Amino acid sequence: MAIFVAFFALLASLLTGPLAPSSGAQSDTEKYLTQCGQVPNSLKVFNPPELRSTNGVLSVTLTMQGDPDPVNSTLCYVWSYPTKSGSVLLAEPPTLHVKQGEKIFIKLVNTLTIPPAAQPHVITNGVTINQDPMPDSMAMGSSSGMGKMDMSNGHLACNQPYTPPTPQPRNKQTGRVYGYHRPAWNETNLHFHGLNISPKSPGDDVVSILLCPELSSLSPSSFLYELDIPDNEPPGTYWYHPHPHGESDHQLLSGLTGVIIIDTATKSLPDTLPNKVIVIRDEGTAGEARPRWGGGPSAQHIAMLEQQFTGQNFYKRPGGYPFQDPDQCPPPVKNPQDAKAVTVNHVPLPADPKAVNNLPITTIASGETDYYRLANTSSDTILDVVATVNGKPANIMVTSRDSVPLVYSKGAPTWQAVPFDHVFVPPASRFEFYLTGTNPGDKIVFTTLTIDSGCWGDVTLQRNLFLVVVTPSKGKQQIARLPQPTRITKQRFADLYNAVPVAHRVFAFTEYNAQGDFYITELSNPKAYEKPYTMGEPPEITVKAGTVEDWTILDYTQETHMFHIHQIHFLVLHAKDYEFGLGQLLDTVNVPYGAFKAPGDTSGNDFIPGSVTLRMDFRDKDIIGEFPFHCHILAHEDGGMMANIRVVP
Repeated sequence: MAIFVAFFALLASLLTGPLAPSSGAQSDTEKYLTQCGQVPNSLKVFNPPELRSTNGVLSVTLTMQGDPDPVNSTLCYVWSYPTKSGSVLLAEPPTLHVKQGEKIFIKLVNTLTIPPAAQPHVITNGVTINQDPMPDSMAMGSSSGMGKMDMSNGHLACNQPYTPPTPQPRNKQTGRVYGYHRPAWNETNLHFHGLNISPKSPGDDVVSILLCPELSSLSPSSFLYELDIPDNEPPGTYWYHPHPHGESDHQLLSGLTGVIIIDTATKSLPDTLPNKVIVIRDEGTAGEARPRWGGGPSAQHIAMLEQQFTGQNFYKRPGGYPFQDPDQCPPPVKNPQDAKAVTVNHVPLPADPKAVNNLPITTIASGETDYYRLANTSSDTILDVVATVNGKPANIMVTSRDSVPLVYSKGAPTWQAVPFDHVFVPPASRFEFYLTGTNPGDKIVFTTLTIDSGCWGDVTLQRNLFLVVVTPSKGKQQIARLPQPTRITKQRFADLYNAVPVAHRVFAFTEYNAQGDFYITELSNPKAYEKPYTMGEPPEITVKAGTVEDWTILDYTQETHMFHIHQIHFLVLHAKDYEFGLGQLLDTVNVPYGAFKAPGDTSGNDFIPGSVTLRMDFRDKDIIGEFPFHCHILAHEDGGMMANIRVVP
């Protein structure tokens, strides 16, 4: 989804001035919009429109609309933001800006219709969710007036005929269940990525909230989310996106993503600097192109994997790999192209990956320090970001990764920067950094390097992302100074490194491309077997709140995967190196691809899986409930590489 030309001037005014009311109610949306998918007519990178809380509450309505074709259509979000003068309509997902301890209300409306050629719909344990429209009292900041809802464990039945899925037996030869791939049906919901909030309805619930396509123009499906931001939520950049199983990849490739910024309760350094919000999205066909662009694993990669397992007893199933030999590398292709197109704040990258003059562009004044928040909200595209000034490499002064500041003192962030020569940014990850303009005319180029994602991974070649041009200063120079901590509180994830884990679990990522099946399986459970994620099934794991566990994630495939779990951050105990998150608190982490010790050698147990080891923090009572963990390459998630965990008191 791109910025709409018809709405571009209004958006530009929203970036520089107060929100202005529209001339009508939400039903007037179409007077501002033509169709989804138009592109901006400028290379200039504008901040997304920003909505801030009033009296501790931010209330918005999000309407999803688009073509009824759930596979090839382009979708878009339209926001309605209430003010005392009326509703403001936005045609680009805005940044939601609130403080620790505040509330966000989001009414999600699904106006998509049932696909013309929809297959018989299958949902397990269907129930209907009904909610009244957002009351005016709550829209203006009151916490009263919640709509009624009929809610129980299960999924939205959509009031349509459906056939429960037939339980699939394990294959006698392979010992696994083959994927049940749900047909796209224009369902949707929302996930609030990285927020450490309740997974129970009406919070960050993607397990039991699923909005079906509208049944008629008079009764669109809707749901009212209520997000309570904890007082000790790490201040930083989070994001929101749809999370319907089987349709997440397509909906993110349509650009249905936006940023959430959580500020400290009292003003801190990022609030005093100009903020630049950079939202990376990708576009293309749902699923993976899977072109092999390079050779087999390098000797350096194999040595790295072997070093990771020094002194470790990684899990092996009796008789070989879990659970069969990994797929062999496909033959290489000539002249590979990037698997996905990429946009920066909806501005598409030029065809020439080395172009500078036609890049998305923003400016900074000489002597000014800006605070950048970069979010990779793409579906499948991995980034490895470097910076150059006039062609010479420069460090990126990083303050925060995945919303958690890197340096704390007495429980509060110091906002001190840590220099990185490159920042690995998987899909769903974010980082924040300072950028200071030096000499007028300087060109600062941010580039993503070529990604070695394994021979089964998507092609992602080196390409420039965006350009920052230093302009002459027009006034007093902005001097950034590191302040003393502004709020002395116990950090939410304090002492996680020293916490004693009550269990050590081992999981495997596996995939079989002939069937398009993807799995995540707990190897430390002797009764576990490969089965794809199916909506409505009971959780794979149950843990107690107040505990800490260590999880090792093994990649028994020849492509990179990205581990993500909802509701919590984890401490990376064992990974490739610091740039990949070692010793840091993240919510999404790269799991390196595995490799045969010698190219083409498939005998014995000579396949070395890639791995990460994480300390999982289940200590907070806010996360009691059920939520998923999965690969955040969404084609893999939709293919079944996901499971649910239940946290109990």
